[in-house]
Amino acid sequence: MRKRRIASLWKSSLLLKKAIEEAEEKNKQDGRRYFVIWDPAQQKLISITYDYYKDRWDSYKYLFHRGRFRMRMNRGQLKEMCFYYTKSKNGSPSCQDGERKEKMIEWQNYYHRLLVSDRIRVISRGWNLKSLWKRVTLRSNKIAHRY
Repeated sequence: MRKRRIASLWKSSLLLKKAIEEAEEKNKQDGRRYFVIWDPAQQKLISITYDYYKDRWDSYKYLFHRGRFRMRMNRGQLKEMCFYYTKSKNGSPSCQDGERKEKMIEWQNYYHRLLVSDRIRVISRGWNLKSLWKRVTLRSNKIAHRY
């Protein structure tokens, strides 16, 4: 168990470091603020901006209109939910050291939980599906009769 935790910490820090480098490189090219978030569809960290581009896939507003995000967020909420953000055009600073460490720990815990849930999902595939289905339908019928 401990080796798995160490491996997940190491891999998560490498993933975040690569995503931060990508966000900083994009920031140098066009000067916009980029946020590093987890994309469950691609199963990796991506860097997106909040500004609207009609033909760019890395805009939050564009991705929201395409249905990639369920929750409508403003810049402040996106800043709180991301794992890193770059500096902006108007001079707002990027992630400070203390906040960066907190977000790194938050990302590592989140990534470890993703790995654990994937492991549970893989284990559950080996179960007898008929007995599992009976349990689920019985439970759902009991819940349905309550309401």
